[in-house]
Order: sequence, then structure tokens, then C-alpha cells
Amino acid sequence: MSQHARTALFGGWLLLVGVGTIGAIVPAIKEGQRIDQDLALKRIEAARPVGGPEVMNTLTDKLTELRKLSGDRMRTIPQESNIADLMGVLADELNRLGLEDREVTTGMPQSLDEAESMPMSVKVTGSFPAVFEAVRHIEQLDRLLRVQKFKVAIERSHRGSASRDGVVSAELLIDVFYAPRAVATVQEDGQ
Repeated sequence: MSQHARTALFGGWLLLVGVGTIGAIVPAIKEGQRIDQDLALKRIEAARPVGGPEVMNTLTDKLTELRKLSGDRMRTIPQESNIADLMGVLADELNRLGLEDREVTTGMPQSLDEAESMPMSVKVTGSFPAVFEAVRHIEQLDRLLRVQKFKVAIERSHRGSASRDGVVSAELLIDVFYAPRAVATVQEDGQ
């Protein structure tokens, strides 16, 4: 074998070892950097207090701030379901708006961790302004509700084309909350 061939063979061998070494070292370095970052995040997380007066004071301050931000937008959860009263108020409003084509139904009550919940379905059909006001009225009731589903559709004529008279239908599926569970509250002095 000539000197040139031996040099080429040795150079190829060195190149192969070098590429293999770099190929093994670079991923190990990157993995080490990722582990160092994870460790730094875990150290920061471990340094945070998880209990005691510091946490309670912080949470109390945040709750006070949220109460100030919410203002009059907070809705109560009544002790009694009063679903019949709610349906009466809703019927009065729908009558006032002239929405005679309507359907209001309730489902089976559910027991949640925070309160009881009764699903209610409200379907109305009428002019867009009246339907819009009905939806606004439902959203602004003085009790806590959660809208699960909201659907608005343009009514179709008997030929399948969109109605030109501005008639729309809306369907809301809401959860009506009542009977709130007792929640541990923090005294004003933070204890």
C-alpha cells in the first residue's frame, strides 16, 4: 500500500471517528443544557411558599383586587333554585319583546362541588332585535348562569332559501346555579 493510500485511509478513519464523536457529544451537551434549565425552573418553583401566612396574604390580596374589578358584575348564587320564578321573569320579558314562538325547558339537576346546577334550554324565534334583547336579558339576570351553548340561525322559507323578513332563531343551553356550598373564607385580618 502506498504512502498516499495509507494517509487517505488514516484521514478517513480520523474523519469517521471525529464525526461519530461530535454526533454523540452534541446531543449530550444539548440534553445537559435542557436538564440544567429544568433544574433551574424546579429550584425557582421550590423556593415559592406553598402554605402559611405569606400565601394566605397573597391570595387575600388577589381576591380583594378581583372583587374590586368585578364591581356590580358579580352574580349571586341563590340558596333556593327558584326555577319557577326564573321562568316567570323570562316569560314576562319574552312577552314584552313579542317573542311568542318560544320553548323553555329544564333538565335534571346536577350536584357540583361548588353548587347545584339545573340545565335550561331556551329557544326563541322572532325579529333579530327582539331575539338579541332576549339573549341580553338572559345574560344579565341577577343570578349566576353559565352559557353552555349558543346558536343563532336565520329562519328558512318553505323553499329552503333564507327568509327575507329578518326572522332569526336562537337557542341557548344554560346552567342555572343554586344552593352554593360553604367555602372556607379568609377573615379580613388574613388569618
